[in-house]
Amino acid sequence: MKNLIYLVFMFFSLAVFGQTGSIEGTLVDANTKEPLPFANVYIMVDGFVQGAQTDFDGKYKIFPVKIGEYELTAEYIGYEMLKVPDVIVRDGVVRLLNLEIKEEDEMLYDVIILDNSPPFFNFTEGNITTFYREDIKNMLR
Repeated sequence: MKNLIYLVFMFFSLAVFGQTGSIEGTLVDANTKEPLPFANVYIMVDGFVQGAQTDFDGKYKIFPVKIGEYELTAEYIGYEMLKVPDVIVRDGVVRLLNLEIKEEDEMLYDVIILDNSPPFFNFTEGNITTFYREDIKNMLR
């Protein structure tokens, strides 16, 4: 009887762990159709991110993925985020999704650097020395 219980448990375990598929495809620019290397393509699985980074040809593969329904997200710097809902993964099936994303119309903000003279280190406790800009200039002379 004990052996039968172990056998049923092992069979059930293999059946649960064997239910996976994969998502793969290519990510390209919507206008030029050029592949986008090093973009992030991912899904959320049980609250965790599971994904891949595209290669030089814009190809990605997310494997293994538990069977179920997911929302696929593709992100690339300078491009709009793409979300593909209702991506269904079946057991042993490769889900092929070729994606196109558009460039963002938004400009990045300027970075303004002001020439103030705060100390480089401003620690009041411990054995720390505060250096000001003038001190460092004098050290370099």
